[in-house]
Amino acid sequence: MKTKRNFGMGVRKRKRGDVSFRRGIVQKITKALKPAPTLKKAAVNALKAAKLVVKKAGGKKRVRLPRIIPFDHKSGGILPLLPILAALGSLGALAGGASAVAKTVIDTKTAQKKLEEDRRHNKAMESIGKGLYLKRNAKGGFGLFLKRQKNF
Repeated sequence: MKTKRNFGMGVRKRKRGDVSFRRGIVQKITKALKPAPTLKKAAVNALKAAKLVVKKAGGKKRVRLPRIIPFDHKSGGILPLLPILAALGSLGALAGGASAVAKTVIDTKTAQKKLEEDRRHNKAMESIGKGLYLKRNAKGGFGLFLKRQKNF
């Protein structure tokens, strides 16, 4: 029994609670940070501080990470609307371009039909005009001299 006690068997140890990520880690890191002249040095200092805080907490297994890490952010404003407005503008431009193409095709077809109609009409008028048409004179005759005139 003495050996068991010496080895600590049968004696329940108190379990230390897990350390909260935000309270135990993040706040201590922000307090430990010092201003640095460059971004690289600031990142190195932050990593060193994080390692020290995690080590003091009892290792990686003792740190309880949240499933969702909250961060401050702004939502709304005009910036999220810019891509939507740009997309609407481009859709309008596409629709305008498509309507211009459709209008051109329709105008071409109507112009082709009008040209064919004009050709048909001209042929009909030319066929009517073939031959000689003389209006009858009021005194009689048609005003057509068939014999050569003699000058005395």
